[in-house]
Amino acid sequence: MMENIIYYTAYVISTCMEFYIISQYMKLFLGKRNVGPVILAGAYLLRFLLCTAQYTLFPYALLNSVVGLATIILITFCYGKKLMQRLIAAFLTFMCSFAAEAVVGIFVGIGSAQLQARDQVGNALVLISVKVVFWLICKMIGMFKDISESITLPRTFVATIIGLCALVFWLENMIFMQDNIRTITKALSVISMIVVLYLVIYLYNAISKSYKEKMEAELLVREKSYYYNQAQLLYQSSEELRKLRHDINNHLYALEGMLTNSEEEATVYIQNLIKKIEQTKSYSNTGNLALDSIINYKLSHAGAGGIEITAKIELPKGIHVADDDLVAIIGNALDNAIEAQQYVADHPYICFSMKYKTGAVFIAVENSFDGNIQMDKNRLQTRKKNSKHHGIGTRSIQTTVQKYDGTVEFGQKELRFFTNIMLYEQDEKVSG
Repeated sequence: MMENIIYYTAYVISTCMEFYIISQYMKLFLGKRNVGPVILAGAYLLRFLLCTAQYTLFPYALLNSVVGLATIILITFCYGKKLMQRLIAAFLTFMCSFAAEAVVGIFVGIGSAQLQARDQVGNALVLISVKVVFWLICKMIGMFKDISESITLPRTFVATIIGLCALVFWLENMIFMQDNIRTITKALSVISMIVVLYLVIYLYNAISKSYKEKMEAELLVREKSYYYNQAQLLYQSSEELRKLRHDINNHLYALEGMLTNSEEEATVYIQNLIKKIEQTKSYSNTGNLALDSIINYKLSHAGAGGIEITAKIELPKGIHVADDDLVAIIGNALDNAIEAQQYVADHPYICFSMKYKTGAVFIAVENSFDGNIQMDKNRLQTRKKNSKHHGIGTRSIQTTVQKYDGTVEFGQKELRFFTNIMLYEQDEKVSG
């Protein structure tokens, strides 16, 4: 009786440990969750109920694995990454759990398919030991810092990882099912499996790191370009203002003469002066150099091209959103809007607004368009020929917004197109 109490107590403790450890794996592979704590707890509770019911009613090794993997996949949907990344996270987490059981199985001398039937392991120490090894493997994976990056993975790469995991899992089970294979051989097979897993995760991290560095390099080049163009714009504006101040007396004398002869001629003259003054208009004056630079450059450039511009920016200083992230999001959103005006024949316009409210930054862009648009799962598709490269702007917006647990929505009504972005302010400024 006491042994049963100890065993079931250990089972509950090991289950709680497993929930915590799986959450750490999810954090490593997928980053922050995108659901509330109640839904997340419900997902883990559902895993516990399904696994327990299956262990009790149908205690078969292969079925244990299928249910275990399926419930991990279910948990991945509580995190904000793409399906391919969720699948990789689920399979690698499952394989690390399997590796932990195999390691403990070698030490306790288990050499049959009973390795997968957790309720048949036979003692509480093994249950706890498996979770400790599972946790240690998680700590080893924690050395890889870039595996949670949001990237677009080729399906062939995802299929290769999944296929490799399935092959390793099948081979290990075949080896452990053979009683005539020596323990040292089984131990070497487990070591080989761990090495393969390590190499797969290393490769995954390397690809993620390469993608991250590429994105950062592109953003840096764009940001430098924006700063340079803003400096040129400010210089031109100051020159125009200097000339205007220098010529103000001449303009007044000219107006005096025109008013004497023709009010209509004076009106046209005044309108031309107003246009010159508007060309020096500054749309954003938040005090944030990066933010003001990108907004003023983009909108001034668009206005000079004949596009009607409306802007309203209400943003306090010191918001906890990284400058380079703001530059990436706003620059790409305005680029999309400006690009759309190339196809508008009548009354091209852009309305841009940005405001801060209760810990969140709201960015809205409305622009005219010709009614021809390509959308795929809320993703704006470029109309340029080389979509593989030029489409990176929209992907950059979505990737950056994910860092702040935010949302991106595209919509249209008649010949108006909308881009609405929301970013949640972080406790500390996030590095780009």
